[in-house]
Amino acid sequence: MLDGFLGTRRAIFYWSQRRRNIPDKIFKQALELAAERIPHPDRTILNGSQSKGFISQFYGLHLRGKTPYAKQPDRSLLEVIVLHKWFLDVQHLQCEQGIALRAGIGTMMQRKLTLLLLELNLSQWNRLYNLGRIRGLSERQWHINIAGASAAAYTIMALCKRQNATVLLPSAHEDVVHGIDVFWLEGNFSMAVSVKARVDVSRVRAWWIASEPNGRNLQGIERERARIARGARNCSNEQTREGNPRRFEPILVHVGKERGKPIRLDLCRQRTTWPETLLDQIHAARSRAPLRGTGT
Repeated sequence: MLDGFLGTRRAIFYWSQRRRNIPDKIFKQALELAAERIPHPDRTILNGSQSKGFISQFYGLHLRGKTPYAKQPDRSLLEVIVLHKWFLDVQHLQCEQGIALRAGIGTMMQRKLTLLLLELNLSQWNRLYNLGRIRGLSERQWHINIAGASAAAYTIMALCKRQNATVLLPSAHEDVVHGIDVFWLEGNFSMAVSVKARVDVSRVRAWWIASEPNGRNLQGIERERARIARGARNCSNEQTREGNPRRFEPILVHVGKERGKPIRLDLCRQRTTWPETLLDQIHAARSRAPLRGTGT
């Protein structure tokens, strides 16, 4: 029997030896594009929709199919530039649809930037990071986007190294509404993972949220834990209604960075053991088996 969940999600594979360089001509086109005014697609088609997932899909489809630069074989960087500029255009809109537009466009931008970072030759890292300084972009917003995408890329790299793991991108709806950055399937368990970049030097911290935090006005990490716990629960319910029953375990990952510096994907870190630790915890809770150990 086909698994409807697996069949409708994009699997992510990572091989460090297959990283590639962005051609100089693409960087040049990115500079030229950043200086231009890029019109938005016809938003009347949205009919006032405040669905963040729908808005994200709408902009993604327009980007791929209705712009001349989207036809280029090496277009990832150009697409990120366009989405960044569209995001800046709606950044100060305070209406409800403006909030939805920021969330939808921002989600699509982060997804494309994350995938670009998984493919980019790390010798070009500084060149990409410094693009925020060029005319037409916001350096502050660019660095925020780079930090979030780098944290997600690091987490995906760590999970893809695991021999028996399957790593999937969520749908736009699952990303922007449920706060899920990546699905991680391994053994008998399915995990919905939320990733955050945090100023914490070089540490990586990860939690399995065994029970959903309660209470109003939650702050900081408790708010993050509550959101992914709620998102995993709602996603589980959606899959059950669609005939693909699957229980998602909520996972929160903090990828640390030094203040004022980017997350460097080329830095050597300690052996990654947090995925194994989380699986041990989930296995112990679900099967009443003792923990085999913990890791960092």
